[in-house]
Amino acid sequence: METRIFGIKGTHLMMAIALGSMGANAFASLPINFATGQDSSGNIQLSGNSLDANWKESNVGNPQNPLNSYVVAPNNADWGEGSWFANGPGSSWIAPNPNDAFGNGNFTLTYTFNLEGYDLTKVAFHNLMWSIDDAGFVQLNGHTEASLAPGNWGSFHAFSIPVSHLLQTVNTLTVTGTNADFIDEAVRLQGTLTVSPVPEPETYAMLLAGLGLMSFVARRRKRA
Repeated sequence: METRIFGIKGTHLMMAIALGSMGANAFASLPINFATGQDSSGNIQLSGNSLDANWKESNVGNPQNPLNSYVVAPNNADWGEGSWFANGPGSSWIAPNPNDAFGNGNFTLTYTFNLEGYDLTKVAFHNLMWSIDDAGFVQLNGHTEASLAPGNWGSFHAFSIPVSHLLQTVNTLTVTGTNADFIDEAVRLQGTLTVSPVPEPETYAMLLAGLGLMSFVARRRKRA
């Protein structure tokens, strides 16, 4: 036997609430955090040798563990003593080999993210900034977005990325080191991207149905 609330079956009321909630969730924004030094839960790591969960290395002379990048901290041989700014709170320095001051060279770090099913007309980049030792450039899908000459590793440098450079599929963000002196090489980057999903027709229908049921319940409640 089903319970009736204000003349409406309890199952119908619960359906209305669930559909309304489903509709709201379908329009939630997706945050993508590009910060170097994150663990798999998105926490910024400060300790040297901590595995970076997102940035993958390539073109390195002596990687510590091929494809992986690691946090570089003052206890590591690769740390730029007296010239780099401290790790945290929004990112940390990373390199393919934090324990070899001479082993990183002109490396490339890559971060990939998939925007399939998301609305590229509703995207926004926030607080993009970076630094590198020695020099290098940032690219998104082959477009150069920022570059730094040697000697700019003492602070962050802001940059921007045009939305038109995004793809509604897998996107590739890279940082490439250049002009290496092969002593204390690393990179630091932070910033986020927010993007909303493209609602499917079924989502609209379910949302409207849920709102309709909720409206009906409200009208019946007023009559009671």
